[in-house]
Amino acid sequence: MEEVRSAENDYDDLISGQLSDVHRVDLHFVVDNVVGFFHNIAWKEPWMIALMSFHIMFLLIAIRSKRDIMSLLCLCLVAFFCVF
Repeated sequence: MEEVRSAENDYDDLISGQLSDVHRVDLHFVVDNVVGFFHNIAWKEPWMIALMSFHIMFLLIAIRSKRDIMSLLCLCLVAFFCVF
């Protein structure tokens, strides 16, 4: 029984060491990539401004009509037909 526990512990140590090495991510590298992505987007283009305005307007309408189920249903259908 002791041999089985020893083997289990050895296996756990081996796997935990491999996983920590494989999944180790440099946070500075991730932040640089995200910031670089946002800097590469042309936020001043008219279609981007229209898209952001549409999403903000849609969110405000959804928040304002949160108690009326029919208006939320209509809003959901409008969103569905806008996508498809």
